[in-house]
Amino acid sequence: LLDQLHNSLRISLSVYRNSFPASQNEKLQDLKSTVDLLTSITFFRMKVQELSSPPRASQVVKECAQACMQTTYQFLYDNVNELYSRQYQENIDTAADDNSNNMKSLEFWHRLITLVVSIIEEDKKSYGPVLNQFPQEVNIGHISSACMWQRFGEDLKASLEQHVQAKPCKSSDYMNLLFKAKWFYNKYISDVPTFKSVVPDYPRWFEPFIMQWLNENDDVSMDYLRNAYERDRTDGFELSSDQSRFSTSVVDVFTQLSQCLEVLRKLECPDSQIQANFMQRFSATVS
Repeated sequence: LLDQLHNSLRISLSVYRNSFPASQNEKLQDLKSTVDLLTSITFFRMKVQELSSPPRASQVVKECAQACMQTTYQFLYDNVNELYSRQYQENIDTAADDNSNNMKSLEFWHRLITLVVSIIEEDKKSYGPVLNQFPQEVNIGHISSACMWQRFGEDLKASLEQHVQAKPCKSSDYMNLLFKAKWFYNKYISDVPTFKSVVPDYPRWFEPFIMQWLNENDDVSMDYLRNAYERDRTDGFELSSDQSRFSTSVVDVFTQLSQCLEVLRKLECPDSQIQANFMQRFSATVS
């Protein structure tokens, strides 16, 4: 009977988001009682049944939470448009087939990040205070962040690998998604203990697309330079001011290059090798 009760509690915890909705306070109290009961069962097995190593309640909670988060992520991934439209009251053209396999748009990933972040926030604020009864062993917020990022990273990396050859989206779209992924990582992942000493992989997923953006910037800069020279030649290389040694066009050219450099700086690339690759490519544009 005790084993059956223990298994029943595990099943409920493995789907805690359905069994104990965060919107219902009485259900959250039931969740706390479930964890308390698990702890009592462990104590009973150790002290009364004298088992040497019964399943620890903290380990059971951790495993069940991870199972629930895996299921939750898959549900989000499979229903992004419907869930996003319902949660944020936004009409989405489902006929456009805007899913992870859509090579013409990256909106799927922006929406998925938004949904995943909402789940992490719910785990931190609603479920965390209830399930964090073992503070030295279980941190629901950290477990949620780690699980969601791992699954999200695997799927995004695989999708971007399909984009590398054709690069069907605009380089600015890839840049925007990189900044969104960077925000996600810095806000929710970087302080998770298992990630603190690890250089994140996400800059490498985007490297081909940043290089594409730099290549395009190279062409834009050269066009800008040629047009500036022609304009200056027409104006007789007029100085921008009495104190300046340069024409207005020269100042404009370097302003454009400075803006590109500022974008690279804002990437705050945590991978020094990838950052060096970006700067080396940008230096070729300047030279």
